[in-house]
Amino acid sequence: MTELADGAGRARDGQRLSGRCQVEFAILAVVKHLCVLLILFFAGPATAESDHDLAREAASRHEILPLATVMQDVSERYSATPLEVELERENGQYVYEFEMITPEGRIFEILVDAATGDILEEEGD
Repeated sequence: MTELADGAGRARDGQRLSGRCQVEFAILAVVKHLCVLLILFFAGPATAESDHDLAREAASRHEILPLATVMQDVSERYSATPLEVELERENGQYVYEFEMITPEGRIFEILVDAATGDILEEEGD
């Protein structure tokens, strides 16, 4: 049996590998390429915009209210401070999801229609 020097199908002694070994190397090369393609496919497009860009564009098209406006309204309405805010798209509708904390330490979530500022849902702890 010939000992391999590298993965390119060449033997250390310079002789050609058997047909079976050449087929195995060809199969390995195909598998390697398929793995790379699968990784690229599941990783998503390299040019995908960030959430910040999408939010900025939606605001510039007047599809959503500016976050600062909605955040001030929610903070005043609930006498609470935002801990975290996310912009999500649910059922074709942009929704701001606020995680809030009261001065007493109670944490709750508020879902706000990002286009109108209307409160959609309150979830408390």
